[in-house]
Amino acid sequence: MSDSRPRARTDGPPRLAVWLLGSLMHPADRDCALSDLDEEFEERSERDGESAARRW
Repeated sequence: MSDSRPRARTDGPPRLAVWLLGSLMHPADRDCALSDLDEEFEERSERDGESAARRW
């Protein structure tokens, strides 16, 4: 019997990674760095799966 519940979908990289990067980056560089993190996470998630992307 398969589980028919919908799988949880994340909205991006792990919150801890976003928080750390956002906290450590210079404010002038923060938006660009967080955008790059989102883009890299999305690419890795599509290529390797979300679980692997979250471990990266």
